[in-house]
Amino acid sequence: MNDMRTTVPIGFLILGVLALTGCDRQIDSESGPIKVELRQEDGVYRVYRGGEPFFIRGAGLERQPPGAGSI
Repeated sequence: MNDMRTTVPIGFLILGVLALTGCDRQIDSESGPIKVELRQEDGVYRVYRGGEPFFIRGAGLERQPPGAGSI
C-alpha cells in the first residue's frame, strides 16, 4: 500500500515535468511570416513563397466538358 502512495505522486510529477518541458518552445525573433504571392507569368499563375517558386502537390485536374463531374 505504501508503494502505491509514493508511486502515483511521483508518476504525476514526472508527467507534469515532461508536459511542461515539452511545451517550452523557443521562437526566433528574426523569423516571422513568410511572404506568399501569386504572379502571372506567360499567361500562367505561379505561387511564390519567400521569393522562390512554390509548387502545390495535389488537387488539380484538366478542364472537363460541362456535366463531366455530375452524377
